[in-house]
Amino acid sequence: MKKVGVLLESEICNTHLYRALTKLYQCQLIDLYLILIEDAADYSYSGRQQASRSTSTLLKLIECAELKLLSSRDIRLKSYPGKHLVNELSDHPALHLKTEYADSPTSPCYNQNDIKAVAALELDLIFKATTTPLYEELLKTTHDGAVYLQYGDDYADNSHPVGFWEVLQRRDTTGFSIQWQPPGASPRPLLRGNLPTKRTFTQNQANLYNEAAPYIAKTIIDYATTSEIPELEAAQPFSNRSQQSVSALSLVSYTTKTAIYFAKLAFDKLVLKKQERWSVVYQRASWNNIDLSKGLTIKNPPGHFYADPFICHHNDRDIIFVEDYDYSKGFACIAAVEIINDDEYRILGPVIEEPYHMSFPFILHHEGELYMIPEVSKSNAIRLYKCIDYPMKWEYQKDLISNIRAADTMIFQHDEKWWLLSNIAGPDSNDFNSTLSAYYSDSPLSDSWTAHPANPLVFDSNTARNAGIHIQDGRIIRSRQKQGFDCYGEALSLAEIKQLDNQHFREQTLCTLKPDFQPGLAGWHHMHSNGKHVVYDCLKKEKTSH
Repeated sequence: MKKVGVLLESEICNTHLYRALTKLYQCQLIDLYLILIEDAADYSYSGRQQASRSTSTLLKLIECAELKLLSSRDIRLKSYPGKHLVNELSDHPALHLKTEYADSPTSPCYNQNDIKAVAALELDLIFKATTTPLYEELLKTTHDGAVYLQYGDDYADNSHPVGFWEVLQRRDTTGFSIQWQPPGASPRPLLRGNLPTKRTFTQNQANLYNEAAPYIAKTIIDYATTSEIPELEAAQPFSNRSQQSVSALSLVSYTTKTAIYFAKLAFDKLVLKKQERWSVVYQRASWNNIDLSKGLTIKNPPGHFYADPFICHHNDRDIIFVEDYDYSKGFACIAAVEIINDDEYRILGPVIEEPYHMSFPFILHHEGELYMIPEVSKSNAIRLYKCIDYPMKWEYQKDLISNIRAADTMIFQHDEKWWLLSNIAGPDSNDFNSTLSAYYSDSPLSDSWTAHPANPLVFDSNTARNAGIHIQDGRIIRSRQKQGFDCYGEALSLAEIKQLDNQHFREQTLCTLKPDFQPGLAGWHHMHSNGKHVVYDCLKKEKTSH
């Protein structure tokens, strides 16, 4: 059993930290100790000048206003920040560390009697859940040092307030890292994650906390299970450039930008009656020799849109399977469109309908049979359907993986194994854009899949989400969505999988394609080919009548 000390600034914590601590407390391999730092607020993190009292008040007012206005519509804010007592998450009385300033107000240390009390615990590891620095005198009391979450780019700046600057500067992603600091050594990252930046500071911060917290808990539990420190990234040069302190001017700029942004969204929706609407395009070409501007766009039926196309050639018929979104229902089914020739098609209609949203109808050819693995995250499973009468009749067979929240699953064979790539969201998450995970088995129809030990293979909303696949001449090319600031499907990239086995994953980016192949496009996020045709989708903001 590993003794883990949790360094806190208060016995009250937010919802996301409380969930992480609960997982640690429930782990039979961990004995949890709470260490509370007194007077932690007297010292500014990393020597950064604290904001003025008036600026801090204004920031708090902005946060309260956003919570009040957005919490009813945003699930991330319903329990944020939350106040939870942590005392019940340890079987031991909490220890207190008093901060002292022996030499100067800028050179704090801990009371030596308190340090001796911590040393007597003989901790294996400290989980630093504070914004205050971690001093070497405390690290020396542990066997393996400390682990903590750091927000922002640790090689450039430490974003403060968390999630604020990324929204103000309209960055595509907001990052975090899990840092491990052994005694007597500098911290190095174990894991980096990049999430799509949300519309507002409060939404962005809540999302960042919500997505990062489970990974720090997993890191500590893995350590307790294996008794090994995970492999650290190699050290590299960095600038140590700190972000400027938040000022009244930056808060005014943020408030103005955000108000204008929401006003534009409201104007487009309420006055111009414009709404985002996807369309599907096809053309006869190969994935690496295509002029995207020359495709034929399938006209959406009234009150519907098509997206996520997959092309299938079977029984001398070329069928495009699509997500068929019905505005009146608020969710989609899977439908079929038949290609007659390069200039003509026929809409065949729905082929699979469930009482929840369906999309991404991935087609699998295996031993003369056709199977489909659509995205059905609401079912909490990766479901397999078999084609009974091509192309219109499909029957549910079984769950390939159960009790999982997965989107955009693809299966293919590589080096005598079958590989399943999927975008997984945690139990408290709705983010399918930021991580890519892999599973492998001896058969694509297996209901026993082994998780890749390096999951998530990718933790970056610029490249994680699947967007189709191209298999040609032994090459496996993965289409990847790129998310932008409050933009789902800002661009699409293609990457060749160069290495994939039960220990490693490596892919090489081939190109990034922007949605500039038709006038007025606002995005695109899918491209698939079968050697004969290429199908893709695109997004426009259109005036709709539904």
